Amino acid sequence: MTLLEKLNHTDIFAHDNGIQLTEVREGYAKAEMTVSPRHINGANVCQGGAIFTLADLAFAAVCNSHGVPPSSRSPSRDLLSATT
Repeated sequence: MTLLEKLNHTDIFAHDNGIQLTEVREGYAKAEMTVSPRHINGANVCQGGAIFTLADLAFAAVCNSHGVPPSSRSPSRDLLSATT
């Protein structure tokens, strides 16, 4: 089982929120999420937690792509512009 398959299969939270990895190689990962009504917050935009989860899955894949089990102590994301 590849890393992409493993993370797509075992990350139940990401799966339940419509997030999946589409590409993983050493030092690189691409994840996708189609925004649906369940992702929309009270301001009628995509909930920040959904975007953070999307980024977190890609981050996990990149970290694990080097073959050494890592962990993150202080992840942060800077949302600089609207996502499309």
